[in-house]
Amino acid sequence: MKIDTKKLTFISFCISINIVGSFLAFLLKLPIYLDSIGTVFISLLYGPFAGALTGALSSATSGMIFDVYSFYFIPVQIVLGILMGLSKNILNRSIKQKVVRVFLISIPISLLGAIVVTLIFDGVTSSGSAYIVQFLRALGLKTITSVFITQFITDFLDKLFATFLADKIINSKSFRYII
Repeated sequence: MKIDTKKLTFISFCISINIVGSFLAFLLKLPIYLDSIGTVFISLLYGPFAGALTGALSSATSGMIFDVYSFYFIPVQIVLGILMGLSKNILNRSIKQKVVRVFLISIPISLLGAIVVTLIFDGVTSSGSAYIVQFLRALGLKTITSVFITQFITDFLDKLFATFLADKIINSKSFRYII
């Protein structure tokens, strides 16, 4: 992928979107992350490399500014960027097909995220979803099971929201005029 000024500007903008979304979710302890709206958007617009770069730089920047946990999720953002970038044709699909595609993409990123959360943090992170993990653990589920269930549900909802938002923006008349 050749990076020109327009692409670099969009990547920078999407990094900012991820950081602001992540900060809001962190501050409000939301059960979804909002840290990948920009990653999904840029991946669907410019492909896997731009998505992986945006995701990695977003997590690194958030980790330096306000949430050290973000550093550990750089691989999750990279995989998300790659998978979404390879799914660029999702934009021209029905709602059902989009939901199925996001569902399938959520499986590997949730598994990777669950491994990070379990091995490094024993199920407790700065995210609001940590409360759900603790609830499931209190019900008697093992940590990895609790974390994966929580990761999958929250990742799926988070990425579904990001995908529909990106789709709406990319297919809008005013955005097509800008691009």
